[in-house]
Amino acid sequence: MCVEAAVLGTPSLRYSNFAGKIGVLEELEQLYELTYGFPVSKSNALLEKLDNLLKIESIKLLWHQKRDKMLRDKIDVSAFWTWLIDNYPSSVKEWRSQQKKF
Repeated sequence: MCVEAAVLGTPSLRYSNFAGKIGVLEELEQLYELTYGFPVSKSNALLEKLDNLLKIESIKLLWHQKRDKMLRDKIDVSAFWTWLIDNYPSSVKEWRSQQKKF
């Protein structure tokens, strides 16, 4: 639900011992500051963060700006697949030529 909240531009707090262990949530937290995770041993930090978030007057605007930045960094998967299928087989060759070689 925290990922969905991030895509909607809604702040979210996670209170779980999985905090810091799930890649997509870590990206949303560390890179975009859209969600925050706290292990169960850090309940005071969770409450402090909640208090700080509640004090932000224009939180909706701020989170929508954060969300917009995150979305700009991502690709439109539907558009990618449409392009890939509509332009097959040249699209596959083009896509492969643009991938980094390791």
